[in-house]
Amino acid sequence: NLKLRPSTSMALDTAQFAVANLKGRLSDGQTFSVASATGSFVLVQDATYDMDLSMVDVTPGRSMKLIIDPNGRLPDRFDRLNITSTQSYSKPWDRSAIEQSRPQPTAIQLDLAQALWGQLELRLAGDVTVDGSGASTGQVTVKAVNWAEILELAVAAGAIPPGSAGTVEGVLKTLARASGPPNTIDVPFTLKKGMNLFGFFPLGPAPTFRLP
Repeated sequence: NLKLRPSTSMALDTAQFAVANLKGRLSDGQTFSVASATGSFVLVQDATYDMDLSMVDVTPGRSMKLIIDPNGRLPDRFDRLNITSTQSYSKPWDRSAIEQSRPQPTAIQLDLAQALWGQLELRLAGDVTVDGSGASTGQVTVKAVNWAEILELAVAAGAIPPGSAGTVEGVLKTLARASGPPNTIDVPFTLKKGMNLFGFFPLGPAPTFRLP
């Protein structure tokens, strides 16, 4: 379901989709499947949109899984992915996004991002602003169940430099002891000047939000 504003710019007003038993083939020949998924992207005002995404029983392509899980520790299928957020962009999503350049994110209010994959569970919520280079600034609260395995995946995938893994693990162990069960962390992190910080302690590079 797609609704556009009645003007020559054809600005997006509402986009919604629902799929069931989706199967596809990636450019490298690998297959993927999704049991069910729903999503929406709705204009709130100016260039700000509400986004909701829910996916159940997702089997990523083999090449994608190798990036996330190069050592093959997780099941081939992850159980659920949910994202609810409000996003502001440098300009509205309209025909210029195809003919000229993509709108770039300027602020993200993440109400909830939740991923369940085997015994791993990750939840994030927070608010960040994004500058012209894509660097993020703000605070994100992270709850991770079986966080040690998630850390190993992040290191194997290259998201955390191997040389920093020991330091990060030591900090997370301390946080886990302070926040509840030893296999769970539930703490806020600060994103500032391209770095991910806990207090004044740098944990690694902060995410960059830049659309090609």
